[in-house]
Amino acid sequence: MLEIAHEAIKSNSYKEAQDKILKIYCQEINHETIRGITNLVGRLVYDYDCKKADEAMLLYSAKEIPLKDVIDGTLYIEMDGSFINTRTKNNQNSSWAEAKLCLIFNSDNIIEYRTKSDEILYKINKAEYISFLGPVDEFKKHVLALALRNRYNFYKNIVILLDGAVWIKNLKEDFFPTAQQILDIYHLYENTSDYLNAVCTEKNKISDYREKWFELIDQGQWEKLVKDLDKFKDKKIPDDVVNLRQYILNNKENIDYPYYRLKYKFIGSGAIESGNKYIVQRRLKLSGMRWSREYAQCLLSLRCKEYSDMWYLVEEIFKEHFPM
Repeated sequence: MLEIAHEAIKSNSYKEAQDKILKIYCQEINHETIRGITNLVGRLVYDYDCKKADEAMLLYSAKEIPLKDVIDGTLYIEMDGSFINTRTKNNQNSSWAEAKLCLIFNSDNIIEYRTKSDEILYKINKAEYISFLGPVDEFKKHVLALALRNRYNFYKNIVILLDGAVWIKNLKEDFFPTAQQILDIYHLYENTSDYLNAVCTEKNKISDYREKWFELIDQGQWEKLVKDLDKFKDKKIPDDVVNLRQYILNNKENIDYPYYRLKYKFIGSGAIESGNKYIVQRRLKLSGMRWSREYAQCLLSLRCKEYSDMWYLVEEIFKEHFPM
C-alpha cells in the first residue's frame, strides 16, 4: 500500500502513477484504488501532523518552550500560499482555497558555489516543509511544530523571509518576536515595477526610474527612494497596485539588503516559491483539476514529507496503524 501511495504523490497524475506501478510492480491498479490508498495514508500523516501541532501549541501556551540560544547558526523560515481549485465554495462564492506552505532550513544546509563568471551563489541541500489547507489560526500551529522539530528555540539567529503579508507578520510576532524579518527583495522589485507602470505617464522614463529605484533598493537606501516617490504623490493608484511609499515605510526595518547579504546570505524567498511550484502547483494546480479539500490535504501532507526527505516517517506512522 505504501508503495502505491508513494508513486501516486510523486506522479503528476493518476494515469502516470498507474503506469509506474504497472511497470515497477507488475500490478494493474485502477484510479479509484490508487486514490483510496493515497487518501488513507495521507490522512494518517495529516492526523499525525495535527497531533504534533496541537502538542506544540500546548507547550507554547504553557510557556514550556525554553529559549537557550546555544546553536551558533541561523534558522531560516519562509512562508507563502498558493491557491488551488476545490469542489466547495466559500462565503464569497469562490471555489479557490489557499494552500499555505512553510519551509525551514538552517545555515548548515546551505552550500556555497561559484558560477562560471565567478559569482558566488548559494543553494539549499536540505529543508523541511509543512502545508495546510485552512485558516491561519490552524496553520500557525503547524508552523510552530515544524520550528520546534528544527530546534528553533536553540538558535542564536532566526530569519523570516516574507512578502509583506500581514498574516505572516502577525505569526512572526506571536512565535518568533526576536527573529529578523527580511522583505523579499523580488517582491519589492515587482511591486516597484507595477507601481511605476501605473503612475508614470512619461512612458519613455519608466526604464530609467526602474533602474535607479532598483539600485536604491539593492543598496538598502529606502529613504532616497521614498523621497523620490514624492514626484508621484498626487497620482491615483489603482486598487490592484500597492502603495509603494506606504509599503516601503511599513517594511523599512526589513530592507537593509547589503547587511543581510553579508550576515544571512538569502534576501529573496525563491526557496518557498520553488517549494510551492513542486509541492503544490505541479500536482494540484494543473489544467482542469478540482479537488475535495480532504484529498488535497492528504496529498499535500504526503508531498511535504517526500520533498523533506522524510518518507521514513510516513512508513513509521503507517506501521503504527497497520503493524506487519
